[in-house]
Amino acid sequence: MKTLLTFFAISLYILSAQAQNCDNYEDCFTKGKSEKVSETAIAYFTNAIKQAKKENVNPSSAYLWRGIKYYGLSKGPESKKENEAAEADFLEALKNNPENYNIVDWLAVLYQIKVKDYDKGVA
Repeated sequence: MKTLLTFFAISLYILSAQAQNCDNYEDCFTKGKSEKVSETAIAYFTNAIKQAKKENVNPSSAYLWRGIKYYGLSKGPESKKENEAAEADFLEALKNNPENYNIVDWLAVLYQIKVKDYDKGVA
């Protein structure tokens, strides 16, 4: 068990180190969208958000896509960490781009399917 946990920790470290290989918002965002492994994609989108602040770019899309990746990692109501991270990212994306209805859709789906808070989902 200890060996498995050590392997998992090292794997996450290596995956996140790979995500450091992007130079600007567009590069990080594009690599995040094309990445199949959710944890690595999350690292790319996190870098894209950091780059957006430096480059004065609206980070809404990076927050949305990072939230989608957290959503994908969620197993349901018991995945509190992933659900809270997805919710925070969707809300931040909405704050940065209140006209984007896709963000509202993802937020509603999160509340209804993963969190099972139907009142929040309808609202």
